[in-house]
Amino acid sequence: MNPKGSASEEQYRFAFEYSPCAMLMVNGAGLIEMVNIAAERLFGYDRNELLGQPIEILVPQSFRDGHQALRASFQSNPQPRSLGVGREFWAVRKDGTEFPAEIGLTPIQTEDGVAVLTAVIDISARRASEQTQLQYEAIVESSNDAIIGKTLDGIITSWNSGAERIFGFSRDEAMGQSISIIVPKEYADEEKGLLESLRSGIFVKHHETVRRRNDGQLLDVSLSISPIRDQNGKVVGAAIILRKLGEESQRENQELLNAIVKLLPLGLWVLDPEGKILFANDAAEKIWGDIRYGGMKQRGEYKGWRHDNGLPIAARQWPGVRAVEKGEASFEEEIEIEAFDGTRKIILDSAVPLIRQDGSIRGAVTINQDITERKKIERELWERSAILQVFASAAPTAVAMFDREMRYLVATRQWNEHLGLGDRDIVGLSHYDVLPNIPERWRESHRRCLAGGGVERCDEDTFLRPDGTVTWVRWELKPWNYPDGKVGGLIMWSQDITAFKQMHDEVKSLAFYDHLTSLPNRRLLSERLKVALAASRRSGKLCAVLLIDLDHFKQVNDTLGHHAGDSLLQQVARRLPSCLRESDIVGRWGGDEFVVVLENLHERPEEASPQIARIGKTIIAQLNKSYTLAEQEYSGTVSIGAALCLKKVEDEEEVFKRADKALYLAKAGGRNKLCFGEP
Repeated sequence: MNPKGSASEEQYRFAFEYSPCAMLMVNGAGLIEMVNIAAERLFGYDRNELLGQPIEILVPQSFRDGHQALRASFQSNPQPRSLGVGREFWAVRKDGTEFPAEIGLTPIQTEDGVAVLTAVIDISARRASEQTQLQYEAIVESSNDAIIGKTLDGIITSWNSGAERIFGFSRDEAMGQSISIIVPKEYADEEKGLLESLRSGIFVKHHETVRRRNDGQLLDVSLSISPIRDQNGKVVGAAIILRKLGEESQRENQELLNAIVKLLPLGLWVLDPEGKILFANDAAEKIWGDIRYGGMKQRGEYKGWRHDNGLPIAARQWPGVRAVEKGEASFEEEIEIEAFDGTRKIILDSAVPLIRQDGSIRGAVTINQDITERKKIERELWERSAILQVFASAAPTAVAMFDREMRYLVATRQWNEHLGLGDRDIVGLSHYDVLPNIPERWRESHRRCLAGGGVERCDEDTFLRPDGTVTWVRWELKPWNYPDGKVGGLIMWSQDITAFKQMHDEVKSLAFYDHLTSLPNRRLLSERLKVALAASRRSGKLCAVLLIDLDHFKQVNDTLGHHAGDSLLQQVARRLPSCLRESDIVGRWGGDEFVVVLENLHERPEEASPQIARIGKTIIAQLNKSYTLAEQEYSGTVSIGAALCLKKVEDEEEVFKRADKALYLAKAGGRNKLCFGEP
């Protein structure tokens, strides 16, 4: 790809180099030609160690043979594969660690063939998050307790298998119904009171009451209600846990609790009133590398530092110890620890005291969550954000900020240049007064975004500048907010991609059309024939291929020169379409050979063959007419090989082979004729 002008090329290289995504350019031989900063960071190599190496250096040994086959398949049919819908695979870093990744592939036609621009994203954290979510869902579903979700209006939104067993309603019967289906009439006012507590964000714990089964039987239950909040902290619903009162239910739940504690991905600790560790689950041992049971002496062996100020944590300063000694609850204190195997980790440490009915403390429960990987990802995101800020300040793009009435608050110099506004001062003016020809679809995007609809973008769009010129643009807009969360207006980003669009169209033309005749090339003809064969099998209408060769073409080049030969090919290319039907396709196969794909022929071969012969006769007559080459009159003949495609399964390569054999028969039979190949 050769962008017009050195400035554009520098911009593309800048965008490639500072992309937050790992990017590599791989040539047709599978060798790495370009590497950006993010790729160096992701794989642990210096770029000089990667350049010129086969791409398989970044693929685990066990996958390399398969990867070579995949690469060869892609080269044979290069199609773009976007990130997010692309292939997932395993990659390997320089230090030998393997990680799951997602890739996007963009084929780029170069003078040396098809190169591949490869984007790579590490999806380890996403995989771990998905696995954790599945574990939580499995825990809820396997619970013997009824776990029910409902809205603030009391409409049931989730209903687990425990709820089915306890209340006798199937999930389909309960979903969307009012919670009143399990509330006896005499307890309706109590339910309203619970909903009011929920709206205030109050937790309800172990409330003993009565509920009703589908068969009318009344059950003594203990229920707990926790508010469900949206991302802004607003209470939008409730999670209810109901447990049948009785020894059998308690025993079943104890067994389930033991299983949950064992499988819980969080470290769980139980302390006695003196702070002695009585129990720790497998996840706790995994986080710390070991468990040192005992009292304060053993607690001193646990090393930790407050993440905010780096101060070491003494034995009595751990949240669990504060819970049993002071009755103090702690939530998600960020602590850096040194595990017993010497590794450094960052955890969230929470602890709550266990209170007896008489108010005395009987112990505490502590929860540890390992967030080391999350903090690493946050750091990487911060670094990427910093890089993007540098890129945004240096990139030749246009940015403007608006209030809620779409009046300009600020606009960059590039914005005025991009929109053709010159040096005009537009701050304080309405965007719609400055640019009255803004299309209605853009105005609608502005309204949606101001209403809280989030980010809107378009990768390719047209814009009519005030001077009447039309440009291609890429744009994005998003709301900006005041500290109280209210939308204050919009930030709009726009980039002129006219040169890129023109270059893209040129690249597409070079990839699918012959540069001399402007006819479809071999690649596009093969694709068109593949489509024609598929259409033929569906409709029953036959199709055919004509392979046309200019007889004695070499003599033209030898006697009149290659310029005359090129002129002859161009004149033939102009004459051929006049011989064909509107549905037929003509293209240059290569050298002095042309191909015609005939569609919608008669269903019966005995009727289709005369159709082909008539078209072939017209082509021969038209191409036998004289040409002017190098100021001389020239007359030549052509030979045609025809291959009729019947209803049997046959790919395009086999059809072209049959047409080529038929062409050989035409030449052997005296030239200037059409011959059919064997079906």
